Amino acid sequence: MLHLIAVMDGFVNDFEPGERQGLHSRQPGEMAAWDSVVGHHMGLTHAMATFTKTIKKRVGDEVFELHRHGIMHGSVVRFDNVVVATKAWNMLFAVADWATETTRGS
Repeated sequence: MLHLIAVMDGFVNDFEPGERQGLHSRQPGEMAAWDSVVGHHMGLTHAMATFTKTIKKRVGDEVFELHRHGIMHGSVVRFDNVVVATKAWNMLFAVADWATETTRGS
């Protein structure tokens, strides 16, 4: 999952070179694409709430959300489960949908 998170951040950063912001620093409204699952109210913009949440304290309980900050910085330690992995893959596919829709709209 660490690789998927890094891929999502890096892809979004490289996709719009003028912006130079990874997925973690984007606002949910910036990630809207209405002709795909990304535009659904429970799609990418909804998932970004937990993805961008800052977690500074160590979380020892098993988590079932894709907490990018906590996972990348080592404060969330029990994230290795099928639920979080599925959410990471789904988010990666949603980012790809966003990029496709953004390219079409240009």
